Amino acid sequence: MKNQFSFFLLTFFLLSSSVLAVEEDKETEALEPVVVTATKIPTPISQLGASVEVITEEEIKKSGTKDVLEVLRSVAGFNIVQSGGKGGTASLFVRGGESDFNLVLIDGVQVNDIGGSFDFSRLTTDNIERIEIVKGSHSAIYGSDAVTSVINIITKKGKGKPSLDLSTALGAHKEKDGSLIQEYHASLSGGRSNFGYSLGYGRIDDNGILINNEYTNNTFSGAFNYNPLDILSILFTARYEDSRFEFPTESAGDRFDPLDPDQFDVVESLTFGANVSFSPTPWWEHILLIGLHDRDFFFRDNPNPDVTFFDSDQPSTTSTDETRFSLDYRWNFYYDVPNTVNSISTLGFEYENEAADQSSVSSFGASAFDESRDNLAFYLQEQIGFFERLFITGGLRVDHNENFGTEVSPRGSIAYLIKETGTKLRGGIGRGIKEPTIIENFGLGTFTVGNPDLKPEESITWEVGLDQKLFGEIVEINFTYFWNKFDNLIVFSFAPFPNGTNFENIQEAKTNGIELGGTLRPLDGLTIKGNYTLLDTEVTDDGGLGSIGFSEDESLIRRPKHSFSFLANYFYGGFNLNLKGIYVGKRGDLDFSDFINFTTNRVTLDDYFRLDLAGYYEIPVSFLHLKEVRIFTRIENLLNEDYEEVFGFSAEEFNFIVGLSFRI
Repeated sequence: MKNQFSFFLLTFFLLSSSVLAVEEDKETEALEPVVVTATKIPTPISQLGASVEVITEEEIKKSGTKDVLEVLRSVAGFNIVQSGGKGGTASLFVRGGESDFNLVLIDGVQVNDIGGSFDFSRLTTDNIERIEIVKGSHSAIYGSDAVTSVINIITKKGKGKPSLDLSTALGAHKEKDGSLIQEYHASLSGGRSNFGYSLGYGRIDDNGILINNEYTNNTFSGAFNYNPLDILSILFTARYEDSRFEFPTESAGDRFDPLDPDQFDVVESLTFGANVSFSPTPWWEHILLIGLHDRDFFFRDNPNPDVTFFDSDQPSTTSTDETRFSLDYRWNFYYDVPNTVNSISTLGFEYENEAADQSSVSSFGASAFDESRDNLAFYLQEQIGFFERLFITGGLRVDHNENFGTEVSPRGSIAYLIKETGTKLRGGIGRGIKEPTIIENFGLGTFTVGNPDLKPEESITWEVGLDQKLFGEIVEINFTYFWNKFDNLIVFSFAPFPNGTNFENIQEAKTNGIELGGTLRPLDGLTIKGNYTLLDTEVTDDGGLGSIGFSEDESLIRRPKHSFSFLANYFYGGFNLNLKGIYVGKRGDLDFSDFINFTTNRVTLDDYFRLDLAGYYEIPVSFLHLKEVRIFTRIENLLNEDYEEVFGFSAEEFNFIVGLSFRI
């Protein structure tokens, strides 16, 4: 394994070093990506001081995957951790931060659980136009949860003549003598000069890799945009998900018997956004975004006391309904002196209401809560550019929360372009906050006592970086150094604290590291990308609790020191081949397998290297109304690597899928 990693790392550095010796002799004129997420205003990436990455619809299509988490695995600084196979809980750790430090948006509407956590296992790639990723703390414009990254899933917009896409695919896992996988997709899109529409449906049926391990997912998504006037545009977006996951594993995973034969969960979520843009003058723009996110979660474990240690004589059930309503209204003021100074000033207001209703029944008793809280915020942002070379962005947000009071979150960044050499220097610093969960604030019946006086968890993050282009768009090299300090981390203790609650803000940690990435386009149709992340993490204050999983001077669990990925894509004619490799180094984790004594041990997970392959061939057609026929395939874990992302939970072995798609 170490030899494989060394080979890919050496190859990457040789490619990078060989092109650094050659001078850029002409200015790049190619169009660059424009992103919305970094500032809430469409901005070219070259003008941003933050680390930004855009994953396009075309890149998603070439990868062949139906899961957003698989797309995110190859992003520098990202570490996806999934408990078992498809449908198992999937968490994201960015630059060493906690898994609930990432703000996740769908068309600008927040979809995190209350308190920041987000399970990426149920999010599919259906009807996605692009994914915008901004790393670092961005609470200056987004408020809570934007601690280490902001990830915005943007729905495809319709345009042109009506187009209908249909696909069906069938595959199997190596486990269970060929456990079945089925995937289906249908989408309809089109539009005219002043309106467009896009509707999509996707279904996944996966029999899993264990007993009682079926996973099904139905996803409906849509967007409708209408521009009745040149100065007025209206966009409606919606995404609905209905999924069911059967899992036999308890807290210790599938590698420890016994396995539960019938526990399962069901998740339904709805995300709706209404975005209105009105520009009464060329220099004054009004933006209104109304968002609604509702997530229903149901868990049931039927009684099997003769089979599993955790089961009793009665069913265990949990039912949770979380709802978030948000209203974001802002003014943008534009000022521009061509080739000299350009400025965009933003003044914004946001209202948010979060509500959660939960009831649980088990052998330990029953518990329930029904709570809500409001948040009001005002924010300012200034983007100013000088001579199309120097770009400065500064922002400040004041949140007033019904529970944690008033918090101020600033951020500043700078980007400087040396156009003659294709060089961009960048840097940024900001404060991030993450609100407590509902349970941390209000408790859970007689089991835990909440703390209404908790402060949000917070971060100070800064980064500096260099982006270099060579030979026009043939070579791109990216370097970033980042540093994060996390304070006021909330900890749970079985023994109540002196104030009588089970939660307190008493822990601290820090992380720092390097992200190195590169893109090479040596031939028409061939693109090679690679990135390497070096990460150091340390617990600086464990709050005096001596926890195995959070011990002073120890590294944070589930964060590898070394990680590496590469992606090679070749397209010729109607043929496309996509090869992706991911290396994850050794990292700490926790062993919960000692059920009898209720003890937890710290363990080290082995490193692993996983290789995925996808491809398709477009068959030329010229009959009926067919515009395109495509045969496609996807192979995951091509080398049949045996590894764990979470201790005790087996990752999927070799699996494949083959399908056919039509465009009408």
